[in-house]
Amino acid sequence: RIDFKIALLTYRCLHCLAPRYLSSLLRLPVSSRLACDRLISMKSRTNTYGCRSFKTYAPQLWNSLPQNVRIASSLAQFRSRLKTHLITVAFRDVIDQRARRERKRL
Repeated sequence: RIDFKIALLTYRCLHCLAPRYLSSLLRLPVSSRLACDRLISMKSRTNTYGCRSFKTYAPQLWNSLPQNVRIASSLAQFRSRLKTHLITVAFRDVIDQRARRERKRL
């Protein structure tokens, strides 16, 4: 659930739909050779809280999303694709187990 909210906030930041103080925490690549739909990951100075900060975690989460989710043209489309992706990832093991059981039955 937290990944959904952070990804949604990241989308809003990248599309100027969030407060400027949050958007300023994210860094886009300057070089045209780098993918324009990815963010530059920041290293945290501390392991305890730094890796949990929005500045550190949001780029990692954003870059881990499939491209078809990241390039959604509207907020509604992004939400829909993000939900589908997160549910698929969360239940991938269950889906795989069911598929294996079905193959064994045949």
